[in-house]
Amino acid sequence: MSDNIYTLLGEFNAEFYSQYFELLINRLTHSTLALEPVFGDPNDSKNALRLHDNMEAFKILLTNLFAEETLDIKTIITVGDRVNESVDFISRGFRKSGDYIVDTNIKIPKAEDIELELENLLIEYATDWEDDETFLREAKFHIDFIRMQPFEDGNHRTANHILNYNLLKKGLAPVIITEDLREFYQSYINEKDYERLANLFKIQSLKEKEIIDNLKKDQEKTIHGY
Repeated sequence: MSDNIYTLLGEFNAEFYSQYFELLINRLTHSTLALEPVFGDPNDSKNALRLHDNMEAFKILLTNLFAEETLDIKTIITVGDRVNESVDFISRGFRKSGDYIVDTNIKIPKAEDIELELENLLIEYATDWEDDETFLREAKFHIDFIRMQPFEDGNHRTANHILNYNLLKKGLAPVIITEDLREFYQSYINEKDYERLANLFKIQSLKEKEIIDNLKKDQEKTIHGY
């Protein structure tokens, strides 16, 4: 059997999957908001709707994952829009303006070029980078996606959801970038340092794998009574 979500989690019952993904979604949601410090404390009540939107956005990709659907531009837009659902001043779909990433000198594609640029990025991911080591491949997509800034807001959140969708699809543990890693994470994006971001992803994925393995052991105890 090729590597996939079942290779990672095993053929456990629906309750196990539900418990793990509930845990993952909550942790992922808090961590991705923490990566965008403009929001302040993710637990602040004013961020409740953003947390909810973020959780629902990842659920869209989980549905695609189990349905074995291909990640395409339409799905990415749907996820990006769900991330920004409760923010009235953010337009839906791709951003409509902008020349640089806010507070940086990183130039971004013109609004009218975003769809073509994203199509090309998906093609590169599927073809040119197909033989790259998995975490390097994901780092390339992650950095190039964020530096493209396809949406007016929520690009980091959307990129992290896509990252974890791709890893789970390959049977690898997802990645959670904790707040203490934010400075390193952002510097690798700013410097377009694929190798270091790939290493960071790999380390965090291995940590998550330990969590999954421990949950599986607990599940085995429950099933077999020892």
